[in-house]
Amino acid sequence: MDLSFQITRKLLRFSNHVVNMRSERLRMLDLTTVQSETLMYFCRNEGSNATDLKNYLNVSHQAARSIVSRLKEKGLLYSSASDKDGRNRSIYPTDEGKRVYQSLVNDGSSAGEELLGALSDEEKEILNRLIDKLNAGF
Repeated sequence: MDLSFQITRKLLRFSNHVVNMRSERLRMLDLTTVQSETLMYFCRNEGSNATDLKNYLNVSHQAARSIVSRLKEKGLLYSSASDKDGRNRSIYPTDEGKRVYQSLVNDGSSAGEELLGALSDEEKEILNRLIDKLNAGF
């Protein structure tokens, strides 16, 4: 059997495990994967707007606005008129959004340790470089 095929299958199996684990943990926070990515984006890029999110997630402007709207309904984000252009809305996390963000970061670190616990620090560094190299092609 071709080695590339074997590696691809193993990566797919590992990826499925990661996605399933993440989805289960996000359910406890009442968030979808894209909502968690959006919240993390605005916590790291406070004052950005829906167009910035659209470009980051590679989705339509309407989809980006819809995700933001849902997170505003959940009390995790709020928007205000942009200082640069009053027609634009700058988006920020609420205090609750920041608390949930910190929970996501802490849980992600915990999940990372669970998933990668069998690797030494040196192996993690090597894996990180290899993943960066693979992702550079996208």
